[in-house]
Amino acid sequence: MEIFLCDVFRGNTQATKLPVLGMTKKTFTAIACLFLLSAMAPAAVAVGPSDSTIWGLSYDWGHFEGDVQNMTGVDTEATNEDLEAAAEYAGFILESDQVLSGASHFYIESWDDSEIIEIQDIHGDTHQVSKRMTELTLRHGLLADAGFTMAWNDDSESIDIWYSASQEITLVVDATYTEYVDSDMLVYGGDLEMTGVISDMAELSMNFQVIADGEVEDPEVDLGYSLSMDIPSLNSEWRVDGPLDYLHDLSQQSNNDEVENFYCDNGEVIPADWENDGYEDCSDGSDESGGMDTFTCDSGEQIPADWENDGEEDCSDGSDENDGTGEAESRLEGMIEALMESNLNKTMEAFGEKMAELVE
Repeated sequence: MEIFLCDVFRGNTQATKLPVLGMTKKTFTAIACLFLLSAMAPAAVAVGPSDSTIWGLSYDWGHFEGDVQNMTGVDTEATNEDLEAAAEYAGFILESDQVLSGASHFYIESWDDSEIIEIQDIHGDTHQVSKRMTELTLRHGLLADAGFTMAWNDDSESIDIWYSASQEITLVVDATYTEYVDSDMLVYGGDLEMTGVISDMAELSMNFQVIADGEVEDPEVDLGYSLSMDIPSLNSEWRVDGPLDYLHDLSQQSNNDEVENFYCDNGEVIPADWENDGYEDCSDGSDESGGMDTFTCDSGEQIPADWENDGEEDCSDGSDENDGTGEAESRLEGMIEALMESNLNKTMEAFGEKMAELVE
């Protein structure tokens, strides 16, 4: 795993690769990065004239659990404490926690520039226009960590579960859109300038161990990804063939409400998205001509391909369940039977009873 320390400047974010220094260092680094992203947001907004219009929103993700409680009445911290208390009462260990931190800032500032300039349309004709400016500032930094562990045992049977997940998201975008309009608000084109940095890193680890009937099952899962994209400079422009009355165009209702159709071989007409949806909607079945993947049984029968090796015999001769899992199934059945004969059921009943008592 690699950790990145954010160096944040106005309109620019750089990432410097650091060696792994442990969970405490990682969390401190991420929080410092998110703090810098939050601190710089207001300074990146007021770039227009004093009479510009600014609107936007900011959110501190550290308040998320409190906001959830205010909206739903669910106190996640108290719920975790109740779960742990009920588990202790029932005789097994259960611990869980989650941390969410960071901030999001989204601002749009707009103003009209009264200076008259000249631009050319796609034919080379010159027009006198003024600028309508729009600035977009986006800062988003989020760090999420979650952990869960559970341990139960009864003489020779035991269940242990360990789970950990984390995600770090950083999004920095600065964009300026300039629209060229004349005194009648007819549009002659626009320019876009944008810079940005996007990164998303996540990890998930899970270990599940079951010991029962003298057998051990201990699958492990380790997943992760790291995505990043840097937009150092994006510039684009568009010009019109003729003056565009966009206020008029936007007020017109769209006539593009036609439904795409599928024509059956027998002439019937059905919605296009009914084709190959697994159901014969045409009376001649031609809407399913694309065909569904099938499995051919040894007896010659055909069944949907995803019915093969699904744990149930769908072919009359049972040939769709030929993956040799019988031995494994027998082994798992023995483990499940051993767990059912242990005090697992009583433990879960005691856990449920205590939880019901705590949430009253």
